[in-house]
Amino acid sequence: VRLLRKPTHDVTVTFTSSDPAQGDVVPSSVKFLAAEWTPETIRTVAVSGKDDGIRGNDAGYSIEVDTESADPHFRGLNGALAKDTQVTNTDVTVSNLDNVDRVVVTPATTTTPLITQPGATPGNTATFQVRLAQVPKTRVTVTLGNGAPAEGSLSTSSLEFTASNWSTNQAVTVTAQSTESTSDVTYEIAFSVASDDPRFKGASVAPVRVTNIHSAAP
Repeated sequence: VRLLRKPTHDVTVTFTSSDPAQGDVVPSSVKFLAAEWTPETIRTVAVSGKDDGIRGNDAGYSIEVDTESADPHFRGLNGALAKDTQVTNTDVTVSNLDNVDRVVVTPATTTTPLITQPGATPGNTATFQVRLAQVPKTRVTVTLGNGAPAEGSLSTSSLEFTASNWSTNQAVTVTAQSTESTSDVTYEIAFSVASDDPRFKGASVAPVRVTNIHSAAP
């Protein structure tokens, strides 16, 4: 945020979220001192999205802008008026992406599970990839929970992501296990996300479905 002209008095610019349950602004206001103003004087604000607890609920909201000053050129400006006259920013429309997008798993197995087959070469293993959708502020640990260890073993039980590797896919290999079953078995690999970054803490991740083929085992 910056002012386009030198004010005769100090100017306070206030920001208000139209939906605080979805996101807020930090700081909620910035001040420009008349005695210190230059054309390059800039104040930075950040919009922080909040988890509303509803999976898949991408939400749009606005950041409303108002000004307060004894300078009549800056007194009581808001919204489009702020931009059209003295202030270079205006109301901002924001989309808050739900936490379903925080962790990306490929391939998606909602309709078609991964297939493994004991003793098959190739085919006794299957692989999926995990990465984050955005850079985290702190370390993110994704823990994997195997719903049927007797049917398939995992190459790792947890994955670590930081600001330096968040966008890099990490592979997890599922290896088929032989059992006495003669029927195919479908099971799930669940995910638990832990982090001090509130955007990732407890994020929902769809499980990976795996079918271990016994009916056609060699």
